[in-house]
Amino acid sequence: VRVTSEVMYSAREYAQRFTPVGKTFNDSGVLSYPALNPLRDDFSSTLLVSDSPEEPLTSGLLLAETILGEARLVAYHTNATPGPGRVLVLVTNLEPDPVAVNLRRFGETTATSIVGLLGQVSLLDFLTDTRLDTLRLEPGATAALYQSPSFTPGHGINTMMDLETNGQVLVETYFLEDRVRETLGDLRSNTALESLRDLPVLPLDSNNVRGSFANSTRQYRLDLSTLALGRIIGDLLADEGRRRTMAARAKARGRPRAVDAIVSHLLTLLGGQALSQLPKIH
Repeated sequence: VRVTSEVMYSAREYAQRFTPVGKTFNDSGVLSYPALNPLRDDFSSTLLVSDSPEEPLTSGLLLAETILGEARLVAYHTNATPGPGRVLVLVTNLEPDPVAVNLRRFGETTATSIVGLLGQVSLLDFLTDTRLDTLRLEPGATAALYQSPSFTPGHGINTMMDLETNGQVLVETYFLEDRVRETLGDLRSNTALESLRDLPVLPLDSNNVRGSFANSTRQYRLDLSTLALGRIIGDLLADEGRRRTMAARAKARGRPRAVDAIVSHLLTLLGGQALSQLPKIH
């Protein structure tokens, strides 16, 4: 072995090459790394979202949207009514033939006042889910895809689900106070559905996200042939997705179906082929 004064790697180069995966190292110059500019492909998957969590003040309709093919639904709400309530998701077949609604992945957290817990636990539940359920709808039929347990004022629920349909269906998300839910009876009856659809559309506030976003599945292709590259997420100057988010928010401000692109930008990167079980109706 011959030792010379020649430097093979600087401290940064050595750390970049040999730091184990998952470990970190100090580098004061990390913000000066060359920018990584991924190529992005958008795919036809719809995101349906009522989020943040929004706090309904009364019973009513949160979201109604038609979907065909793949979709992801997010409902994240805290109860701000005087009494207990729940979130209900209905699906209706709009085709002249039977339609299959496949629930490919499902995650849920219920009845807690800790907002951070609502997001983290439901996301973990969603990502680790591996079951499949199919709901078959006859022409014109409506069924409850999801109904949360009852939760008291100040507490919340968060549910996420991936859907796939072979025909056009209407998806509706409601917040129902328990006193209203008790008057409805069997949700499969025409009387109950008529009463539901007579409820008001809950107005969108200025702070939370509610709406639909088409082509929400995004695939990024990265060239990693250069050793050290940087990608800043969330910066208005460096992150194209964040710039689009702010533009969409400004354009949609005040509309009842405002779309916030950042939710799509974050949530639809999860991907995967895991399947889920349809939750029971409580």
